[in-house]
Amino acid sequence: MRVRVPGPFKTPLLIVALVGLHFGWEGHAERARLPLLRLVAAPTPAPDDEPVEPVPEWLDAALVHARPRVDPGPGKDAGRLLPVLDLEYERGWLIVGGGAECGVTPGAWVVAADGCIGVVDRVTTHLARVRLLSAADVQIPIELAAPTVDRALPGGVDRLVGFLRGAGGAAEVASAHMPHAFRRGDVLHTLSDVAGGGSWPVGEITGEGLRPSVRLLARPDRVAAVLVRGATSDPPSVFEEHPLEVALSASGRLRGVLVTGAALERVLPGCGVHAGGRYLGLVSRVAGGTAHVIRATDPGSSVEVVLVGRDGASQAARLEGRGAGTLSVVDVRGPLPSGLIVAVTAGGQELVPSGLLVAEATLSDGMRIRVGERWPRQVRVSVFRWARERRRLREGPR
Repeated sequence: MRVRVPGPFKTPLLIVALVGLHFGWEGHAERARLPLLRLVAAPTPAPDDEPVEPVPEWLDAALVHARPRVDPGPGKDAGRLLPVLDLEYERGWLIVGGGAECGVTPGAWVVAADGCIGVVDRVTTHLARVRLLSAADVQIPIELAAPTVDRALPGGVDRLVGFLRGAGGAAEVASAHMPHAFRRGDVLHTLSDVAGGGSWPVGEITGEGLRPSVRLLARPDRVAAVLVRGATSDPPSVFEEHPLEVALSASGRLRGVLVTGAALERVLPGCGVHAGGRYLGLVSRVAGGTAHVIRATDPGSSVEVVLVGRDGASQAARLEGRGAGTLSVVDVRGPLPSGLIVAVTAGGQELVPSGLLVAEATLSDGMRIRVGERWPRQVRVSVFRWARERRRLREGPR
């Protein structure tokens, strides 16, 4: 049974009730807030059957073309492309989906499309942590080979060698036998003798001297997947999908959608909600057998995406909700694909699966996209499968 409160009394009654909960029922306010919203705010019920629009037929082929292309290097242990799940740039690591079950071992080289990005330092059954080259405690051997520069190296040597040392966001060349021979603009590579025969770009010299400064080439914040050397098999999905039922859809000044379902005991704030391959929003909070989901278009919401054209050309960006079924394209990190594009969720967002369709549009007339806000009665939520392992890696030694 659903109780409706007359319109003029909704807002005053809601305010009185929430303030009373906050001050008079300490510790229980959040648990009761969502059921109270459901009762008092009386949003509009979701439609009985509002099917989502099917994703474009060409999306799968475009996503295949848009996958990062990484040089695996020589040898039988070329590795596997694993998804980036979690990034803590300031702490100097990222977590990938794939662990001991996939053949990942500590010390394995990790490579992105732009070059070497780090080294595996901790492994669980299903996940692995990668120390970034920018981390202050990371050192790897590097080389500057004579064929890669337009000058003769001192003494006629065929290469300069040294160690790349992380500097907490940047890097420098340390312990080089001829540090003053490095020049601004030189591109360093991993030392092939110790990298299993592989030689991947690492960084560009930006400052000369006893310890030349280096700009790292691979940007962790722009990477959805990395190649882990030595990995022998593809990982299982890191998400489990569970059905939820849309109970109420907000109207007026209220934002979001309320959902219910047996899986809510496993749902955390930040979990992605979707239907039919389309991204719909993020769980904001869970209480009283109900979850509040902020829609992709609600003001204040945002999602990291990859903009993909029909030809597979892609670019990283972020979409921000502006309300009234509108999204803004912001933080575009390069040239936009031409013509009709699709925006799909990017990797590295912890609780949001990659590859979900957010929107499709032609951006030639501006950076705003209109999308529908009607939801089906049944939606799905993605729950991270290896939460305990992820917690161990996050809380482990730096």
